[in-house]
Amino acid sequence: MSLAAAPEGSEICRIKLRVGSLCDAEPLWLQRYFRIAARGTPARDAELAVRRVPAGSTEDAVRDPDSAFGYVLESIEIRDAPVGAVP
Repeated sequence: MSLAAAPEGSEICRIKLRVGSLCDAEPLWLQRYFRIAARGTPARDAELAVRRVPAGSTEDAVRDPDSAFGYVLESIEIRDAPVGAVP
């Protein structure tokens, strides 16, 4: 998901992920799976910042009622490729 959102040739340095209050995905396991999935990609050295929405929060329903059961890519931060670099 974040790889498709990043401009070609850029390096992803941070990904912010919001986990819904009713989602059973644990932040620790998301971190572990991310490390494996990011190997060999522009996100290989990226930090994954996971924020769980507190139970009972209205934050899930404000944006998308279905997001309470899943996770949402909030943002990515990239470092541009050096001028003249070949992707």
